[in-house]
Parts: sequence; C-alpha cells; structure tokens
Amino acid sequence: MHTPLPNVLDLKTALDAFHFLCLVEGKLMSNRACQRLGLGLERENPTELNDVENAVINAGEAFGGFLLVMQYGYISTLSANGQALMARLDTLSKDIHASYWAQAVEQGKRDVEADIAIGELEVW
Repeated sequence: MHTPLPNVLDLKTALDAFHFLCLVEGKLMSNRACQRLGLGLERENPTELNDVENAVINAGEAFGGFLLVMQYGYISTLSANGQALMARLDTLSKDIHASYWAQAVEQGKRDVEADIAIGELEVW
C-alpha cells in the first residue's frame, strides 16, 4: 500500500500513461480488498486518517495530476483501453471512498499545476 507512484511529469508516452493508470488501479484494488477485509481501518487517534483513507488520497492526488498533464497535452491521447481503464478507476474510487477521492483529485491537479509553474520559472 505504500509504494509511491511515478511522478506524472515524468510520463512521456501513451504507454507510460497506460502503465501509470494500471498502477493506480492496482493501488485502488488493494485498498478495496483491505477495506473489505477490515485491514488498515484502525486509527491511532480518532482525528487521524486510517491507512486505507491515506492510500486513497495518495492515489487520488496522483490521478488528479495525471488528469492535468493530459489536459495540458503533455501526454498523447489515451487508447480506447486507456479510456476504459480511467472509467474503471472512477468506479473503483467511488466504491472505496468517493468524497476523499474527489478532494484528492482536485488537490493533485493543483499540486501539479504548481509544479509546472515552478518549473517554468526555473527556466527563466
């Protein structure tokens, strides 16, 4: 559950993008299995997130960054299989924790947008 996903700004090809989406799918499937089995749901403190919630947020932020990179045209358009995989990720994420996923995707977009802006400033 704790293996980091690649930085979306390092994705260059459609194959890189598809591989990234497969990794996100694997993370979500693992999280759903943990949730179903009651693993990673304990909280050390009532105000803290549990392991499954943290993992969903991490995957959602990475996916949000991916969406922004796609929107900006840094990666070529996905194949039909890639589009189907994105739809699958939407379904999986909603099954696990829709509200955390939605917030994390938006945060991931903001984070990558900031990374891109900082990178452009460094060129100057």
